[in-house]
Amino acid sequence: RVWVIASGSSSLVVRHRSAAMTGRYKKIQVKPISFIEYLTFTGEKYDISQPYLMEGFLEDYLLTGGMPQYVLTHDPNVLIDLVDDIIYKDISAHYGVRDSKLLRELFFLLMERAGKPLTYSRIGRIIGVGVDAAKRYVGYFEETFLIHLVEKYGTPNVRKVAPKKCYSPDTGIKVVSAGKGSIGSLAENLVYLLIKDRGDVYYYNDANREVDFIVDNMAIEVKYMDEFQHRDIEALRGVKLRKVLNKLVITRRDVSRMQDVNSISLWRFASRIGK
Repeated sequence: RVWVIASGSSSLVVRHRSAAMTGRYKKIQVKPISFIEYLTFTGEKYDISQPYLMEGFLEDYLLTGGMPQYVLTHDPNVLIDLVDDIIYKDISAHYGVRDSKLLRELFFLLMERAGKPLTYSRIGRIIGVGVDAAKRYVGYFEETFLIHLVEKYGTPNVRKVAPKKCYSPDTGIKVVSAGKGSIGSLAENLVYLLIKDRGDVYYYNDANREVDFIVDNMAIEVKYMDEFQHRDIEALRGVKLRKVLNKLVITRRDVSRMQDVNSISLWRFASRIGK
């Protein structure tokens, strides 16, 4: 038996050429480095008994992301070139999209509005294309892992017609593409990346009550703020779904224990370390 290991940065090429290898290959997706790997990469001496130190490291990670070359160089061109290569060499070349600059403009728009509800009709109006074209272009980004889409929790019909939210595949890409913006938005994006492999992820919005994520049997709200108050999670407390057995709020730093909602600081959640 001979093992052949091949790597490729283009998911489109890998996906379309792998048909000839059906039943004879295993695809492994390489992800950005984790928070703990980031600390090792940067040579930081971390100590989990010092929460404020870990919180500072976590914020550095939020702003930098987990693309190894960018972590080492902090050269924004590393990430811009990566995005451009996917847009120009993968998407445009593979699908024959002539207006590559429009695709680039759309990607930056999606990064700017990451975590916010978007409809294809609104996207189309902003960039000057029809609904079908907007949906097609967003699909290209999703297929090449430049974005992740999250649907609203509900029936199949609700999921189909309701606005979707998009998240960046890496917080560093979001920062370089659209600026630092809100640190809370970056925290929400990171939480999505940490939970996306647990199962289908949805956002919840009903009767003026919105919760960031529903995944598996858990409702998750991200409240990355300096001063957390228990009243900040009334929407999370109010979620009443048969599917939801547990409720979790992810905060900037450790908070006092609550009876009805579990809590964990983001640096612990990203480190897979409990209180």
